[in-house]
Amino acid sequence: MLAHGDDGSFGRGLECVESLRRVAEDVHGGVVEACGYGPPEERPDVLSEELPRFFGKAGA
Repeated sequence: MLAHGDDGSFGRGLECVESLRRVAEDVHGGVVEACGYGPPEERPDVLSEELPRFFGKAGA
């Protein structure tokens, strides 16, 4: 499972990853810098770099 929190004032930071680890065994992710509340909307560049690595297609 891939999860990212944000570092903004309304952000959940690592709480997103930590809460998913309670129900899933293999959770990856972290905190997206310079993001207020929605990593996919505010920082699609981070996800476009992370998704190929997550799915095992680095450099694709």
